[in-house]
Amino acid sequence: MNKFRQREDEIVDKLLALKEQKNEKKNELNVINEEGQEVKVDVIMRFRVEELDKEYIVYTLNDDGVSENVTICIAGLVEEDGKYNLRLIDESEKNLVLVFYDNLRDMICGK
Repeated sequence: MNKFRQREDEIVDKLLALKEQKNEKKNELNVINEEGQEVKVDVIMRFRVEELDKEYIVYTLNDDGVSENVTICIAGLVEEDGKYNLRLIDESEKNLVLVFYDNLRDMICGK
């Protein structure tokens, strides 16, 4: 099994476990957005792309647990002094991050 596929499998397992726990407890995180404001996000998953040596977060701001359509966001995640900062994904890393996310989403949705 190649390293990328093994990493995807690990993340799928974590995401499915989080999904099962979501009804019991929200996985929330306070982060600082690009405007410097502290906001609470509902974390779907966090992952690290070893090839880029960077961490990312898949999250939503408006998951009420009832709506069928929820906007999913992906951003870089940087921890500084115990606080989490969101960062825009650079053009140079965007394709790899989106391929990783698309594969993960397709695996979860059964496509």
